[in-house]
Amino acid sequence: FYYELDNFYGNTRLYVQSKPPYLFGPQSTCSPIRTLKEALEVRVPNTRSALDELTVLQTDGVPETARITPCGMASICLFTDEFQLLKQGADGTLEEIVLTKEGIALDVDDEVIRVAQPTEGDVKWYDVARENYLVWMRDSATPSFLRLYGFNNDALEEGTYFVNVTKNEYPIDKEWYGTKGFRILSLSPLGGPVLVTIFLGFAWGGFMVVVAVMMIVLQLMGCRWTSTSFKRHPTFPDLPAYEFVPENRLPPVKSSMDIAGMDQAAAPRLTE
Repeated sequence: FYYELDNFYGNTRLYVQSKPPYLFGPQSTCSPIRTLKEALEVRVPNTRSALDELTVLQTDGVPETARITPCGMASICLFTDEFQLLKQGADGTLEEIVLTKEGIALDVDDEVIRVAQPTEGDVKWYDVARENYLVWMRDSATPSFLRLYGFNNDALEEGTYFVNVTKNEYPIDKEWYGTKGFRILSLSPLGGPVLVTIFLGFAWGGFMVVVAVMMIVLQLMGCRWTSTSFKRHPTFPDLPAYEFVPENRLPPVKSSMDIAGMDQAAAPRLTE
């Protein structure tokens, strides 16, 4: 089960660099969001853009000048919508299909967690070890991308299913001029359901390997490629034939001044 965002420019340089330095290295920076006040200007309380964890800090009396962790624009833009996958039974009742959220991060995502700790005194508003955070912090190559929300290893039986959006607060469609959605994909050992594309990829790759091997064999056999289908247009003038002359048989090169001072009969036939 994936959530999908479109027109979300999380691949810009400023956004990619705006991450907690203690997690992503010295090339990252918290700017422009370091304090609770700066975070609340992006995820405004009591609006669709509110982030519950930040609102709790404000409610608990944490000063707006307090430094928070994790910091940075990427962390504050964390995707927070929640979903339920339901299957309709024969009697019309709905049964929840459990979506596991443990194991959704890749090994590369786990390597993000470094030994270094945040600066002492920073107020923690989210657990960076949670896998949904690691998945979200992965850089996207384009403004449209998918992120894994959860999975279920049991095969889905034929029937009627519903998706219940239990939390629909992420503001991309209202305040950030983008769109959001979800996708349900059935995976195989080769990847997603686009098996035709996978087959064509393997077929094309195999064809290119066969052609490369044939050309190598013909080259080793001493074969040369010639063309017998080329015919000169009748209006084209006949061009003189040229013969390859080894470098050691070429006449000495003369300057343009020397050639200009020679009469036509004495000038060497350099074109031959």
